[in-house]
Amino acid sequence: MLTTRLLYNELRQQSAALAAELDAIISEALVLWQNQHLRTFTAHGEVHVRQVEANLDALTRGLQASPQKLQPNEIFVLVAACCLHDIGMQLGERDAREKHAQYAFDLILNSHARHDNEERRVTLPINDRNARQAIAAVARGHWTNFAVKLDSKDTIVGNTEGRLRLLALLLAMAD
Repeated sequence: MLTTRLLYNELRQQSAALAAELDAIISEALVLWQNQHLRTFTAHGEVHVRQVEANLDALTRGLQASPQKLQPNEIFVLVAACCLHDIGMQLGERDAREKHAQYAFDLILNSHARHDNEERRVTLPINDRNARQAIAAVARGHWTNFAVKLDSKDTIVGNTEGRLRLLALLLAMAD
C-alpha cells in the first residue's frame, strides 16, 4: 500500500461502525475495478484509489491538527467518495472520460439494493440515503466545476451536518 491511511485510521478510532461500513464500500469498489472497461485510460483501480487517499492524508494533515478538523462522518464520506469517484468510467460508454463524474454520481445515487429499477447498475452497501447523496456529490465534485457549486454545509450521514464543498474540493485536489 502507498499510504499509512491516516484519515481511515482516525475514523476507525472514532467510529468503529462507520469504519466497518467504509470497509464494505471499499471492498465493493475494488471488486468493481477488477476489470477496467476503458483500458486506454489511466488505470483507476486500487493503486489509483490508494494514491488519492494518500494525497488526502497529506492535504488534511494540518487540518486534522486544528480545531476545524474533519469529523468522523466527513472522513467517512470523503474516503468513500475517494474509492468511488471514477466508477463512471466502468460503464464503458464512449463519452465516459468527459462525463464520468456525472456517471459516478448517478451510479452511487442509484446504488441501493432496494432501488429496484433500470437506474441501478451497481449495488453498493450504503444504506443511509443522506450518506449516499453526500458520497455521490463529493465523488462528482472531484471535478472542480461540480465541487464549487455544492453548498458549504449539508446533511451528510443520518442527520449530521458536514462540509460538503470542502470535502469535494479536497478530493479534487487529491485526484
